[in-house]
Amino acid sequence: YPTLTPFPEPTAYPTFTPFPTPNLVDLFCEYDFCIGHPAEAYLADVDAPDEWSSYKTGSVIGIEDNTVMGVFWEIQTEARWDIGSEVLDFIGENEALQGEVVQETIGDTLIAYASFNDLDPNEKRPYRLAAAWYCGNRGFAALFVSDKDGIVIDLMRQALASFTCQP
Repeated sequence: YPTLTPFPEPTAYPTFTPFPTPNLVDLFCEYDFCIGHPAEAYLADVDAPDEWSSYKTGSVIGIEDNTVMGVFWEIQTEARWDIGSEVLDFIGENEALQGEVVQETIGDTLIAYASFNDLDPNEKRPYRLAAAWYCGNRGFAALFVSDKDGIVIDLMRQALASFTCQP
């Protein structure tokens, strides 16, 4: 009897392997709110020591390798803090909106966000995402910037998953 040899199995098609997303295990807790950030991207006052942020208004920024994260806040009434408009305010004339402004609940907070790209071919960090939300009596906005496509949305979701504010 002839020996039957099985047909070889087809080789699996290679799948997309995303770049590793920084693990946001560190928390920035100051000015009566907490937010996750990459371990090496310590959030610090933008204008310090000349002008320090406060509960009422402020901005902090952190840089890790080719990733930037900035958080901004101000006292504002919820009726006047339109999260969709706040997101669009981040997009400049040398930048292109990718898709639409999306609203998503992360934790207990409704977030609006949009991805956009810097069109300057010399820009080292062209991939960007702006997010805005309201908590307590303050409006918050954040900007996430990276040199790799697809990382900024993961950064935003991880950072805001640990967001809390004490109104």
